[in-house]
Amino acid sequence: MEIQQTIKRSRIRKDKDKLTDKQQQVLVYALRGYSNNQMASELGIQPITARIHMSAVFKHFDVHTRSELLALYVCEYALEFEENLI
Repeated sequence: MEIQQTIKRSRIRKDKDKLTDKQQQVLVYALRGYSNNQMASELGIQPITARIHMSAVFKHFDVHTRSELLALYVCEYALEFEENLI
C-alpha cells in the first residue's frame, strides 16, 4: 500500500481523537521515541499495560511497528507542508 493512501485513510491528528485518553498519551510518547517501559514509568502504569495500549494504537492506524507509525506521522506533516507551498 502506498504511504499516501495510508495517510488519506487514517490521519493521525484527525483520528487520534477516536483513541482513549491513555492511548493518546501512549501515542505521543511513542512519537517521542519512548519505550514501553519509559511510557509506563511516565504514566504510572505497568509495562504490559503500555504494550496493550500501543497494540491498540497500531491497530487503529493500521501499522505494525513504531517505525511505521512514525513514518505515517512524518509523511502526514510533509504532505501538509507541501500543500501549503503550492
